[in-house]
Amino acid sequence: MLSVLVRIFNGGKKLTLQNHIFKISDSARMNLRFQTNKLVNFDQNTVVEKAMSFLQKENYNIIEKTGSFVLFNDDDGSSRLISNFAYQRKVNKGRLEFSENNKNTDVCLTYYLSITIELIQWFIIIIISVFVDYHAIFALILFVLIFLFKIKNIQDNFIGNMIGSQDNDI
Repeated sequence: MLSVLVRIFNGGKKLTLQNHIFKISDSARMNLRFQTNKLVNFDQNTVVEKAMSFLQKENYNIIEKTGSFVLFNDDDGSSRLISNFAYQRKVNKGRLEFSENNKNTDVCLTYYLSITIELIQWFIIIIISVFVDYHAIFALILFVLIFLFKIKNIQDNFIGNMIGSQDNDI
């Protein structure tokens, strides 16, 4: 009975545990979009090389690359456990755009963060605070602050880490 319902809601396709139990599809993710810019003291080709090296080192999938932009995503981000330090600097997907101004390059990072897991955590904390103890709401404040810190950390450090990651090599 359950498999018939699953097939009806999944367009007649059979679901397998391997593909769907631990992975949230892109259509089910609630992504927030952010953007940050930084002017760096390198020519455009050097910045693109540094970006490619950094993204590969951080295990991002490169979707498309041209001389003026790089599209990337973290396809495995929802299906694996990562440390708290990696959580604070990883984005779900993004686009790096490069435009050369004189001898400097303007780097524009547009990135998306999924809030699905955070919303589930926040909802559980709210339920606990309503039905068990209202002091649990302080945990909600803590989790919201952690998420805001992640946004600020990525906005301030992603491009700088990308440019500074290969300073000795290039």
